[in-house]
Amino acid sequence: MKAIDVRGVYVGSVADLRSAIGSGVRPIIDEVFPFDRADAAFERLQSGAHHGKVIIEIDQ
Repeated sequence: MKAIDVRGVYVGSVADLRSAIGSGVRPIIDEVFPFDRADAAFERLQSGAHHGKVIIEIDQ
């Protein structure tokens, strides 16, 4: 078994995000990983080589 710790960051409500996007603010996205490559996304974060957000996509 692996001990995995997942932490989210609260940055505001959906309405706040829509307001920021509507004003022209855009997040910098470094790379997008599918859920089955979440380990690679965490490795990217740990490397410190990212510039911007590292995204893990979850299909719904």
